[in-house]
Amino acid sequence: MALLFGFLLIFGIILSGCSGNTSKKEETSKENTQPKNIIGQTLQTEGLHETTDNWTNMYETEFYTVDANNKIIFIQADVTDKNVDSPASQDKLLDLASPYIPKETTVLTDMQDGSGSTGYECQSGDMHFTILQADTDDDGKVDTLYISKI
Repeated sequence: MALLFGFLLIFGIILSGCSGNTSKKEETSKENTQPKNIIGQTLQTEGLHETTDNWTNMYETEFYTVDANNKIIFIQADVTDKNVDSPASQDKLLDLASPYIPKETTVLTDMQDGSGSTGYECQSGDMHFTILQADTDDDGKVDTLYISKI
C-alpha cells in the first residue's frame, strides 16, 4: 500500500511540474507579443535607465515620464521609419504610435500645439491622451512622436 501511495505521489509531482512548464511558456509567449510601455500603464523599466527627469531606453530613442504611481503620463519616441512624410495621415500616425497606445483607441479631434506639432486627441476607455508628430530637423519627414496623457 505504501508503495502504491509513493508511486501516486511521484506521478502527481511529475504531472504538476509538466503543467507548470506549459503555463510559463504560454505566459512568456503572451508577454512577448504585447507592447511593454503604453501610455497610462505602469512603466516597465527592464532595459531602461533613469535620467534626471525621465526614463529612457538604452539607445535614448524613447523617453518616459511617470506620475507618483509609476504610471506613464508622457512618451517621446523617435520614429524608426524615416520615409513618412510630415504631416502623416491619421492612419499612418496611429500606426507609428501603435507600440505606445492602447489597441482600442478612438480619435476625437485634430489638434496642434504651440510649437507647430500636429496630431490628434484620442480616447481609450476613460483615458484621454494626445498623439503629436514633429519634423524636428525640417527634412519634410516625421521623426518624433509625443504622446501625453491629458
